Amino acid sequence: MPTVAAYHALRDGSFTLSPNGSQSIIFNPANDMRRDGDINRPVLCYRVDPSNASSLRLTVQSNGQNVGPRLSISGEKSETFMEIMPFSAVGTGNNNITFELGSTGTGSLAISDVIVWFMRSI
Repeated sequence: MPTVAAYHALRDGSFTLSPNGSQSIIFNPANDMRRDGDINRPVLCYRVDPSNASSLRLTVQSNGQNVGPRLSISGEKSETFMEIMPFSAVGTGNNNITFELGSTGTGSLAISDVIVWFMRSI
């Protein structure tokens, strides 16, 4: 069956996290999202803009399941991250993608440009 890449731009503007902070974004994938084979797994992309960051620990989860490793962020350098998501982290209907900072570290992170890419059957 032929497939095509599609995406959902979940968040263009930014939200800011400080230690112990979290923010969730709802993602509702297309009903015909491919859910087979490693090459069809969804990809989560997001931008992180730290401010006076020192040893901030960012965890990203989809429906309570970690998506990628916990990141340790220090300094002021903005970065874009991409993580291949396991199928088990993306259900049908509404999904919660949660960005959470641990209790350690100082400063803050602005998260923006949150996009999920996925394959659809056509």
